[in-house]
Amino acid sequence: MKKYLLTMLLLMWPLTAGAHPPSGILLTYDADSKVLHVDVSHVSRDHIRHHIRKITIYRNGMEVMSKYFHQQIDPAKFTQDFPVNAEAGDVLKIEAFSTQGGSLEETLTVSGDAVPEAPPVPTRSIRPAPDVREPPDVYSWPR
Repeated sequence: MKKYLLTMLLLMWPLTAGAHPPSGILLTYDADSKVLHVDVSHVSRDHIRHHIRKITIYRNGMEVMSKYFHQQIDPAKFTQDFPVNAEAGDVLKIEAFSTQGGSLEETLTVSGDAVPEAPPVPTRSIRPAPDVREPPDVYSWPR
């Protein structure tokens, strides 16, 4: 009996080894169109069975909406736009739930700008090439 239970546990263990929560959430809010853009990083080999199952959105601590999903189109991330009526200063909190366990939450404070400006792209400083000497001319050997 003990061998049977041990065998069953060992056979079931790999089924839960691939389960993981979302690894990151990127939020942007467009105040002009009142749309919240949500990008959830969630890598899955089987994005039909293991995907982002539910997204819950809160505004200032109150639940605004909860939406369920049946699959994840992109095997690396989940992307969705949600209509959310928010004003400058409102705090939006998003919770993303995986089908096989785990969740992740992220908050965003709505600013007065329509779309937050992207940070400036860092420029690479180009160093001058080191002093390169010409190779000796092989045909000008002293005679």
